[in-house]
Amino acid sequence: MSFIIILKFFHFLSLFFAGGIGIGGAVIQSLHAKAGEAPSPLTRKALHILAIMGLVALIVIWLTGIALHHALYEGAFLNHAFTLKLGGAAILLGTSILSNVMLYRASRGGQAVNPLVMRRLTALSRFALIIVIGGAAAAFTI
Repeated sequence: MSFIIILKFFHFLSLFFAGGIGIGGAVIQSLHAKAGEAPSPLTRKALHILAIMGLVALIVIWLTGIALHHALYEGAFLNHAFTLKLGGAAILLGTSILSNVMLYRASRGGQAVNPLVMRRLTALSRFALIIVIGGAAAAFTI
């Protein structure tokens, strides 16, 4: 029982971090876009660090979520809403990995990230997040 509590603690803590980082990064990027200014080098570095922290949080969410699923449900199929939630979470993890790789490559090469690709990744991430939240709300009400 205490193992489940520890897993839930880190699962919820990671959800908190990932959500806060996602919203904070979006606000910073939105303000810069509205102002028509590129972020300063220090702000870019902070956004890169936040992106890595967000990716780590998503990985911890996945690891603790899988462990919780096995501990609580013995890996059994829950329902279609849970499957939908996992699909959205997989898309979210994939977009996070891809955007981190793009940011890393751009910073190593001293180039800017392709804004069109990043906008599309951001839009896909937001759509995936809606799927995750909706799927979780439906999956755990049954």
